[in-house]
Amino acid sequence: MTLTLSHVLFVLFGLMVLGGAIAVVTVRNLFYAALWLMLVFFGMAGLYVLLEAPFFAAAQLFIYIGAIGILIIFAIMLTRAFMRQPMPRANEQWWLAALLAAVLLGVIVFLILRVGLN
Repeated sequence: MTLTLSHVLFVLFGLMVLGGAIAVVTVRNLFYAALWLMLVFFGMAGLYVLLEAPFFAAAQLFIYIGAIGILIIFAIMLTRAFMRQPMPRANEQWWLAALLAAVLLGVIVFLILRVGLN
């Protein structure tokens, strides 16, 4: 298999989306989570460009990054004074979520290995 520019860009945009999504749910600062979410939106726009869907790419950029992303950041900045109470470090049910995620990952891997990717 020859590696073309579209393959490389697909991997880069995919890693951008996955890495940004992981950062959104793991970072503790809400402002940084909103910035990571905007990076995810930008990566999705890049994937739409690779799919030759320029309208969806432009809509992703203008609507999600330009409007919704900025609205989220403004909402965080304007309500920061109300959020001064300390937040708990971890949820008490984190182990249940980790167990459920591991089971779901196992089911997905099992199905992929059973059916195949062809």
